[in-house]
Amino acid sequence: MASPDTGTRAVRAAVISWGIVIPLLSAGAAAATMLTGPAAIVMFLLVVITFLAARAVLTVFARLGPGVRRQILMALVAAAVALPPIAGTAIYLAVFGQHVDGVVSTVVDPTTRVLSDPATGRELGRVVGPDSELGPAVVGQTVPVLAAPGLDVDPVPVGRASFGREAGAFWLVGWLAGGALIGTAFVRRRREA
Repeated sequence: MASPDTGTRAVRAAVISWGIVIPLLSAGAAAATMLTGPAAIVMFLLVVITFLAARAVLTVFARLGPGVRRQILMALVAAAVALPPIAGTAIYLAVFGQHVDGVVSTVVDPTTRVLSDPATGRELGRVVGPDSELGPAVVGQTVPVLAAPGLDVDPVPVGRASFGREAGAFWLVGWLAGGALIGTAFVRRRREA
């Protein structure tokens, strides 16, 4: 069994990792999902580093003991590590994306369309979806989307914007809950020391 001083240092490492390291690395991993080419390697490295940072958080599990709180924190750590790379583009577009009424310039197949910005003529990217969501697969059809014209990111139909908002809110609530659990363990450990 670790000494009180060692246990306190372990919990402190978890607090620092959860409060500083994981948010920064998660944001970096989310941003890297919007990049292409060699940037995919950057995303992979950021995800690996984020997992390594999460190991410091795992040291606090021994102080939480068995039961529901420990299982909840394990799930929150997994979400904090995995969610940003999975939903990074959706979160970014939901927060920073511009509403554009894109115009179908090319119909790739019945469910895939290439959109252009009617104001600038620039290609916005591809959207995939059924006619019920995007309208008829016809050149000239208007499709409301969230887009980031300055980035090489495919637009997202406005109807899917809620996914990005919900993913970001889930991450934030999970991060706050995990921080509260770790903080509780830190306070309890200091009282035992």
